[in-house]
Amino acid sequence: MNRKQLYYLSGAAAALLVVFIMLQYSTTPRAKVTYLAEIDTTAITRVKIDHPGGSVTLALEGESWTVTDPYEYRANLRFVEMIVEKLAGMRIESEITDNPDRQADFGVDSTGTMVAVFEGDASTEIIFGKLAPGAQRTYARRAGSDTVFLIRGNYSSSFNRDPQTWRDMSIADFESDRVNKMVTNDFTLDREDIGWMVRLPSGKGFPAEMRTADRIVSVLAHLRASSFPEEEEYAGVDWSKPDEVVTAVFANSEITIRFYKNENDENKYFVKYADNPMVFDVYRGMLKQIVVDPEVLRMDKDRSQIQEK
Repeated sequence: MNRKQLYYLSGAAAALLVVFIMLQYSTTPRAKVTYLAEIDTTAITRVKIDHPGGSVTLALEGESWTVTDPYEYRANLRFVEMIVEKLAGMRIESEITDNPDRQADFGVDSTGTMVAVFEGDASTEIIFGKLAPGAQRTYARRAGSDTVFLIRGNYSSSFNRDPQTWRDMSIADFESDRVNKMVTNDFTLDREDIGWMVRLPSGKGFPAEMRTADRIVSVLAHLRASSFPEEEEYAGVDWSKPDEVVTAVFANSEITIRFYKNENDENKYFVKYADNPMVFDVYRGMLKQIVVDPEVLRMDKDRSQIQEK
């Protein structure tokens, strides 16, 4: 056999191999991916979650998600997006049992988490139960069906939240570079062409260390609550006498945030934001990142020599 014939035979063998591989892929059956429920997440208008720790209802109002029960307040968008993503991916890994007497074994009885998903007037109800070993799979079933499935993913951490945590914890949410001035009880930060200036009640002032000033204003601009206190917790507060007042001044407006000591918890302050009737909680440590000793802002100052306020 000469070299030319060898080349021809090698090419033919390669072509046959390609054809063989293509036939294998085209004739090998593939497992069908099945889901516990197929939900059009773009059409969801409401989600109701019931579990032993409490119940909550989330509704899409216009383009915004809102907690409508047991509170009425804007929803924590990150948490809503997490559950919507979960609802889109309820992929079944295996069927476990259709014996109703075994539902308690997998937590898909009355102890489970009932989730009702509404697409307009139509609803889909699912009961999420215990986590399987490894915490990456969840037992679940459709309401009205006795069949228990094992689905991919951890659903407990996404749905089993304290009702109050579904509310948006943001107190302030504005762009810090829009702030021209920040006024506190003890000092004022003025944004000037050369950078931030610190103004004291005495009339004295000095240039502020840029990064420190930016950080303080950023903390204020993205202030978050630690929790939402119950009404009885702040029943005795005199709202006309805040302990600390911080005002952010913009080009054509301003926002004032008032802080009140929690007499029952020295580590917390109650907060009122502008005209928002909601009362928030923040930790004392968060306030101390905003209302600092003015000397902290002095350029080239040895921070170790500054006494904590």
